[in-house]
Amino acid sequence: SDIFNSTLKTLDISKRVTHIDTQLVSNAVSLQEIRVAEENTAYASVDGVLFTKDLKEILCYPAARTDESFTLPKETEKYDEKETFVCEKLKDIHVEEGNSKYSSYDGCIYNKEKTLLLTIPEAKTEVKVPGTVVLDNTTFDSRSNITKIELEEGITTVMPYVFNYCTGIKELYLPDSLESIEADAFNGVNLKQVTVYGNRGTYAEEFAKKNGCTF
Repeated sequence: SDIFNSTLKTLDISKRVTHIDTQLVSNAVSLQEIRVAEENTAYASVDGVLFTKDLKEILCYPAARTDESFTLPKETEKYDEKETFVCEKLKDIHVEEGNSKYSSYDGCIYNKEKTLLLTIPEAKTEVKVPGTVVLDNTTFDSRSNITKIELEEGITTVMPYVFNYCTGIKELYLPDSLESIEADAFNGVNLKQVTVYGNRGTYAEEFAKKNGCTF
C-alpha cells in the first residue's frame, strides 16, 4: 500500500487481475493514469480512468489526472457523485450522447432531465445552471473557488444552504423568473462582495438591495 501513497503515476492492470481495492487506488494522490489490458474480463479503462468491463460504473478517476476535461461514456450508469471526480485539474465533464441516466451542460453533470445538478468539476470557477434545475441540494457546498454563478431563465426558487460557504462568489446572474431566494441560501457568504446582475424591477434587484450587493 505504501507505493500507492507515494509516487506512483501510472497503474497497469494485466489481463489476469480480477479484483482491485479501488479505495486504495483512489487514495493514490500522485496517480495520473490507469491502463487495463484489453483481454481483462473484469475491468476496462477509458482515457486513463478505471471502469467496470461494461463501462457501466466508474471505479476510479485518478486523483492527479492532468487532463482538464473528461467525457462520460454513454454506457455509464453509476459513479460516486461526491468522491469520483476529486481532481484539482478537472475543469469540464461532458456526457456522451445517448447516456440514459446522465446529461451535461456547461461542463457539469446533471441527471438526464436536467432537474438535478450532480457534479461540478473541482477546477471549475464559473457555473451556468439551466432553467430546468431545482436548486435544493448541496452540490455547491463549500466550493470557495467558484467566482461566478449564472442562473438561467426558468429557475424560480433557491432553497436554504444551496450556496453554503461559496465564499469566492463575486458575480451572480439572476433571471427574471426568480421569485425567491430563501434565508440562508448563501450561508457563510459575504454578500456585500457580490455584484448581482439582473433586470430592474425584478426579484434580482430586490435581493441585491436587501443584502447590500452591488446591482
